[in-house]
Amino acid sequence: SRVLMVGDTRQLRSVEAGDAFRILQKESRMQTFRLTSIFRQSGKYRDAVKALREDPTKGFAKLGRMGAIREMAWRDIAKTVAKEMTEQMAKPNLQGKTRSVLAVSNSWAGVAELTEAIRAQLRKQGILGTGKRHQTLKDLRWTEAQKRDARNYRLNHFLVFHKSTRNAEKGETFRVLGVKDGKIAVSNGEKNFELTKKQAKAFSVFEPNQLEVAKGDKLLLQRNAVSEVTGLLSSKTHSFRNGEIVTVKEHDAKGAIVLEDGRVLPPSYQHFTHGWAVTAQSAQGRTVDSVFVVGNNLNRESFYVAVSRCRESATVFTSDRANLAQSICVSKERLAASELAREKASKVEASRDKSFAASEGHWASQSMGR
Repeated sequence: SRVLMVGDTRQLRSVEAGDAFRILQKESRMQTFRLTSIFRQSGKYRDAVKALREDPTKGFAKLGRMGAIREMAWRDIAKTVAKEMTEQMAKPNLQGKTRSVLAVSNSWAGVAELTEAIRAQLRKQGILGTGKRHQTLKDLRWTEAQKRDARNYRLNHFLVFHKSTRNAEKGETFRVLGVKDGKIAVSNGEKNFELTKKQAKAFSVFEPNQLEVAKGDKLLLQRNAVSEVTGLLSSKTHSFRNGEIVTVKEHDAKGAIVLEDGRVLPPSYQHFTHGWAVTAQSAQGRTVDSVFVVGNNLNRESFYVAVSRCRESATVFTSDRANLAQSICVSKERLAASELAREKASKVEASRDKSFAASEGHWASQSMGR
């Protein structure tokens, strides 16, 4: 038997995990095959993405010559993106089908600003219907260190376990009842216990949030789930995948969200947000016809992922073109211990050579003086 590991070391990695795939390629004897042809993009965008992969400076210059880099005042960017996105949505793609569009920002604050502007433009054009408010759970994205500090917890924070522990099963949700003397009491109605620091690796922390959802909205699903819908004569099983972007068709008589593909989000499913704009991390693995990238400070991997989501067109919006051109040359690769050791040894050797050269120069000048 053999194991095939497929991935792209130029794209984004897990926030907390190391760069395991890249290190295996570089440090082990694992046999590696590389795919060099690009199939997602076509024409000049394919050339630009290929250049970005090899040399960010050349890729950025190519995008600039194509008119794909737009510099303007920051206060105008969200509304401009919203207007151009809705215009693109009205045009068919090259296959004559409905054009798919996506906005990508380098921060969740930027995503929220873009989402508000896009939905306002869609309401103005009558594309979004009347909305209903739903309670959702917003991921606070705490690090393990933050989860270990009891001072960070508040009443009604929710903990969703992604690993089983002695007290909680994988997939269970618990509500914070209170914090006293550094101890965090949680409950799900049936189980009650106090958190330990060792459990910080097993759960994520959420806070309740109200989200307006309207007919025609795009939603980003943020948790895997399976639900069973029972009818008069039969029942159906609906699966939901983390990272999936879905379109809302309507609300049913019970107020549940019905999706265009026929699935129904059960009331118990609270892990979703609007999907008109996302971060580069959420965009990874996605393909759309037109992508709109917003930011002044994206690193090499984030920019490459964001721009390469498109099939037909990518437009980059920034208020500081020069700064963006510099930031995309900075990689977020994390070095392995062996790489750090080699880097240190290289610096020590370079320092020794420099000292030796300086010493040789000193003795040479002394000899000439004599």
